[in-house]
Amino acid sequence: MRATDYPVNCSVLNEVSSFCRSELARLARGLMIVAICALGCGSTAAAPVQVVFAEKDFRKLATFTVAPKYPEDAIRSTRTGICIALVQISINATIISIQIIKAPSEAIAQEMRRALQQWKFKIARDQGGQPISFEGKLTYYFVHEKGQWKVFSSMDSFYVGPHFDQ
Repeated sequence: MRATDYPVNCSVLNEVSSFCRSELARLARGLMIVAICALGCGSTAAAPVQVVFAEKDFRKLATFTVAPKYPEDAIRSTRTGICIALVQISINATIISIQIIKAPSEAIAQEMRRALQQWKFKIARDQGGQPISFEGKLTYYFVHEKGQWKVFSSMDSFYVGPHFDQ
């Protein structure tokens, strides 16, 4: 079969084509308006403020924490390294998302996620006292040192990495 086997009413095709073009133009205008509002230009509605905290300050907003444990799978496969997570918190202090940015293994990433899902946070407020959403990165070091498998947070000031004798 070929397209020419069917009689086609060109005026109908022109109307459909015209309709599609006008709908696409309307959709594009709508998307531009949404983009402008998202940027805050001409918008009267106050969007929640997303604040990014340094890790030290982000940890201070936590009211309950759980440190990750060294997963057995990672010990068996002798995986060590740094695990970094980006955690987003809503205006009512609940966890919106946990994104593992870097992990030496999937087992360590899963353990990090499991531990961080249990964290609780204070409500953060702007200078006007309004609740704000916020985010921060959390870092843990999964190390094998002196025959032991250990997990350190970035706040463990005594741990700055492996020590090499000179």
